[in-house]
Amino acid sequence: MAPKQARAAVAWWLADDHRTVPDVQQVVSELVANACEHVEGGPDREWVTVSVGRGDGFFRVEVTDPGAFGAEPHIAEPAPEAESGRGIRIVADLSNGCWGTFVTAAEHRMVWAHVKTR
Repeated sequence: MAPKQARAAVAWWLADDHRTVPDVQQVVSELVANACEHVEGGPDREWVTVSVGRGDGFFRVEVTDPGAFGAEPHIAEPAPEAESGRGIRIVADLSNGCWGTFVTAAEHRMVWAHVKTR
């Protein structure tokens, strides 16, 4: 349910910019879904935060999670018949390659992307 809740929050936050909302929602949805899929469970590890800010001609999306041990988001090359593995490629496409990831001082993973306003 987390990706769905994140999409709804983005629609509410960006209600005044209807043309860009679907792209920002898709980026948020892909990043939240990746966090839910790849972060190992355990005490205090079942959370994700989403923030969206407005820059000069773009929205900055940031998704932070507890971090996956030894893994970093990357563009995968799934088989054509694969049902998953395209999330970061979608993020890269919707952000025109303006995305990245890093580990915070608290050792959490943040993935960010800039989505141009239309």
